[in-house]
Amino acid sequence: MAARPTSVAQTHPGRFPRALVAGRALSLSVFVPGEPVFKQRHRARVATGKNGKPFVQFYPDKRSADYEEYAGQYMLFQLRKVELEGKGEDFTLPIRDCRILAHIRFNIQRPKSIKRVHMTVKPDLDNLAKSILDALVQGGVIYDDNLITDLMTMKRYADDDHPEGVEVELTCLPTS
Repeated sequence: MAARPTSVAQTHPGRFPRALVAGRALSLSVFVPGEPVFKQRHRARVATGKNGKPFVQFYPDKRSADYEEYAGQYMLFQLRKVELEGKGEDFTLPIRDCRILAHIRFNIQRPKSIKRVHMTVKPDLDNLAKSILDALVQGGVIYDDNLITDLMTMKRYADDDHPEGVEVELTCLPTS
C-alpha cells in the first residue's frame, strides 16, 4: 500500500473533497489516494476449543482490513474538513434515512510493461467495490451499505486528470 498522505491537498484533484446540499438531498465527493486494494476472501484455520474439539475459525485478510480502515478514516477526515455548499437541511455522519446513489472510479497505476488501453485484468471490479463500500461503513460515512440502491463502478488506468486512487461520489436522496 502507498504511503499515507499528510494533508488532503497533497494528492487530490481539484474537485475533491466536496459536499453540496440542496433541500433534503446531499452530494458528497471524496478521493482516497494510493493503490486501491481489493477485498479478499476471509482466511480460515482450524483451532481447538476449550473442550478440546477442533473448529474452523475465520478471520479477515490483513491487507484488506488495513486498507478498509485507512480508506474509511481518510474519507471521514476529508468530509470533516470540507465546507458545505448550497442551501438545505443539515446532515450528520454517518448518513442514514436516505437512498444513496454511488459512483466509484478506481484509478490504478499502469505497469510499464502493459500497453493495453483498457484495464481488463485483475483485480476484479466487484472485489474493489466491496472494499470501498465496507470502508464507507467502517469509517462512519454511511450507516450501512444497504442504503446504496444504485452503484456505478469503473476501473481505469491512472492519468494526469485521475491520479492513482479511488474517486467516490455519493448522492443521498430522501426516501419520503
